[in-house]
Amino acid sequence: MVSRTQRSAATASTSTPTSTGVDAATAKAWAKSLDFNGEGIKKLQVSDKQAATTGPAPLRAAFLLFKSWEQNDLGDAREFATSVGGKKLYALHTTTDGDAGYLELFDGRGSLLASGVTGFAPDGKGGFKPSVKWDRKPGAERENLAPSNISPSVVAYHADLKAAQRARSEGGATVTTAELRGAGKELVGDELTVRSIDGYENAALRRTLADGDVSLTASARTLGKELADLYSERDPVQLKNLQAKTGPAATGLQSAWAQSAQFASAELPSGRTTDEMAMLALTQQGFQQQATQVVPATRPQAVAALVASGASRADATAAVNKLLQRKDALYAGKTFVFDANGSPTETGTAVFAVTESRQRLASLYVPTAAPPPPANPGVEPRAAIAKLTGVDRDVKVLSTKVQGATTSSQLEWFAPRVGFMRATLEQTAGKDDQVSGLQIPATLEQSLKDLHEQRLSAWAGKPVTVAGWVGRDDARGPGFVIAYRDASAPLARLQVAEMRITLDPNTLDPIVTLTKKVIGAGEEELERDLALNVLRESAHQLLERASASDVARLEVALRTSWVEPQDLPSLRRNSPVGFDSATDQLQLELAQVWGDQAMFATFQKDGQIRLDER
Repeated sequence: MVSRTQRSAATASTSTPTSTGVDAATAKAWAKSLDFNGEGIKKLQVSDKQAATTGPAPLRAAFLLFKSWEQNDLGDAREFATSVGGKKLYALHTTTDGDAGYLELFDGRGSLLASGVTGFAPDGKGGFKPSVKWDRKPGAERENLAPSNISPSVVAYHADLKAAQRARSEGGATVTTAELRGAGKELVGDELTVRSIDGYENAALRRTLADGDVSLTASARTLGKELADLYSERDPVQLKNLQAKTGPAATGLQSAWAQSAQFASAELPSGRTTDEMAMLALTQQGFQQQATQVVPATRPQAVAALVASGASRADATAAVNKLLQRKDALYAGKTFVFDANGSPTETGTAVFAVTESRQRLASLYVPTAAPPPPANPGVEPRAAIAKLTGVDRDVKVLSTKVQGATTSSQLEWFAPRVGFMRATLEQTAGKDDQVSGLQIPATLEQSLKDLHEQRLSAWAGKPVTVAGWVGRDDARGPGFVIAYRDASAPLARLQVAEMRITLDPNTLDPIVTLTKKVIGAGEEELERDLALNVLRESAHQLLERASASDVARLEVALRTSWVEPQDLPSLRRNSPVGFDSATDQLQLELAQVWGDQAMFATFQKDGQIRLDER
């Protein structure tokens, strides 16, 4: 939530107006006194359908970026058209949940003339009048429409895109199709969800297409638009004339691989064209699967996806050729189902073909092949990990690879509040089992930790280190309760501060208010939430100090990631680290963090938090 209120300088498109178009000063003069939310300007409004398909290309791209704001349920987005001095002028405007809005002005050729934040200012007569706070650089308000730091996937996407724009990159300063496809994979990601790209990730694509200073090849721009259109929010679709085939009838092949293949095709209702929701509907109705990570694919990429599913190259090529008609568009993705615990389990690969009219689609689905048996059968992965770490958790075997006497298993765990953890288990006959390549979620989001430390240090007048926090949004807006200490005293007791973030009604700049927080005796829920986050981070720091191995890190992750705040025991009598009822309010234990080692958080009546290890 805080990411939406951060304002950083944004690169945006700029063009020098020609003498044949409206100049920036004239455009600003026209807009400055208009109420873009009022009734009077509605006569200038362009319908959404017309705005998306007519007018200069830069304007159309910017309109779709503004509509992504609306599709994220953040406000309304509208386009207005008028003439000033006989010259065409366009305005794009969004509303927000307050009086503010975002505004961009374009001339008839699609040059971005000016942008800013609309609102109201005192009129000197006890009332208010419409006003605009203009950006120094046109397009700067796009950092609010499509924040570049809203999520790790968007940050990674922009980093890849920035690298692709460097002169020494593969395509030079111009972003190629391959480079954009690579950056787009950051948005699709590895996590299995029904909608692989969310609203802000879609907005990131729309921003790339709208920003004039991002140079794209023609094919890269086509790919970007295809991705953005694919993941635009649309209603579920009811398919017509669903047809399905299984086994050799699905591919026309007789190989062992083809025995498990399934085929489905369907038509869309009149007026609806194929998008991700249609592909999802086809996999649900045709295969009883969920579709995910669906991206546009070339013929070689579709063949490669089927080869990865276990097909020979000849069979994969023949299957794609049978699926594909002339001028069809190809897509490829994964499929999954939800298990009994509500966790997604990958089940196979799907390749889609969509007709040129986008009114009919077909798909070939192939289940994930069972992993080959180990060359040297030994202890199965779950038991092997339990033996190594002393912790027994459900684990998913993603893949198994046998090479000589060694069996390598790719393993995955899912902790509901923490996320996915992955590691490789290597089992070799006559040797101890090994764990490598451990990937575990960070206990504290680094970018938010850095931001908290920056703000707290400025408030405290000295560098501080943040040990953990919990979000506490309420009617006053977003907020955090943060535990921190003096950066020069790593063993000092933690202090607690409350941070509140509001928006300036005129500029939409974040206003951060920090106050000292003393957690009261009646706030045990808050104490438990904060204690769990602080103790998990303390466990992580313990491993850092000990230069712990992947096995040790995995052990701590498996022990602590499933713990809920209500699971923390409350200690008073017989506390191994001491509890003084005169000064201490509540003591919570995170037991058996690493072997028999436990960690304790003691909330004191003066507002401090004491941390102990035992």
